Amino acid sequence: MDELDDFTIGLHSGGQSISITVIGLLVIDETSNWDKNWLRTKISV
Repeated sequence: MDELDDFTIGLHSGGQSISITVIGLLVIDETSNWDKNWLRTKISV
C-alpha cells in the first residue's frame, strides 16, 4: 500500500472541516473488478 501511505483528503467550508485519511486497503478478491475493493479510512470532524 505504499502509494496510499500518508494519503489524506481535507475539506474546509465556513470554519468547519472534515479530514479523511486512508489507513488500509481491503482486497476482497485480487482478480475481481476494481469496484469490489475497499479503502479503510479514519474520518476526523
